[in-house]
Amino acid sequence: MSESEGKAEALADAIEHGRQARRRLAEMRGIFKRIETERASQDEKWGPLPRAHGMDKWLAILMEEVGELSQAVLQMESHDKAGDWVANFEKEAVQCMAVLVAMVQQFRRQREEAKS
Repeated sequence: MSESEGKAEALADAIEHGRQARRRLAEMRGIFKRIETERASQDEKWGPLPRAHGMDKWLAILMEEVGELSQAVLQMESHDKAGDWVANFEKEAVQCMAVLVAMVQQFRRQREEAKS
């Protein structure tokens, strides 16, 4: 392979890598948007942060959501075609992530308040 062919191949590889990175970023933005929407829904339903939850309550909430995610995974693995298992799996996964985000948000705020 000549030097110019090597450079052309390296450039083509770099361009393809950039395309793949843009696709991954777009996909992640879509997921992050769903988490943001779910967080807003949680605040609407339960009130804005901070809530009077200690770590034990937050973990109980998270474990309840993880249980629902587990059920969705089992449904997905059994290929229950009667239900919309893909949408259910994604919904439950987003709810788990949104609870984790709320936990981090609340504890950051509490840490900041403790500093002042």
